[in-house]
Amino acid sequence: MNQHELLLQGRYYHIFNRGINSCNLFRKADNYNYFLELYDKHISPIADTYAWVLMPNHFHLMVRIKEVEEIHNNPVHHGLTEFAMDYLWSSYLTCISLQPTNLQRERVMGWFDNQANFKLMHSQKPGYFGDNDLFPPFSSPFPYRLPASTLALAT
Repeated sequence: MNQHELLLQGRYYHIFNRGINSCNLFRKADNYNYFLELYDKHISPIADTYAWVLMPNHFHLMVRIKEVEEIHNNPVHHGLTEFAMDYLWSSYLTCISLQPTNLQRERVMGWFDNQANFKLMHSQKPGYFGDNDLFPPFSSPFPYRLPASTLALAT
């Protein structure tokens, strides 16, 4: 039976993984770049990246899981809508709905104490990360493609 640890918002994590039997995950530059592209697509929207390293048979990531309001306000930050509640393709409306869902709605509402606070936090328009200057505006942690000559490739 697989057991999964719940990653909590606002917390920092050192995430690492390796190939089965230490087999290589990355054999050529394209493998590294593909991993980084998928990481940017799937992880960057929900976690801030502070450090990372990709080795031929394993990787390490230092991340902080974003707050829910940061995730829901991402379309606002990127200029797709003026308010989080107006964007149809996020879990915001599911959070405030009474319809059955697989979303952990009660847990999310618990983070805000109640639905009124949830709505209030999402209606405010401070900087993307609030008034906390410790976190810069959202940008990809991978602003470039890795040149093949910089990678130690396994044969």
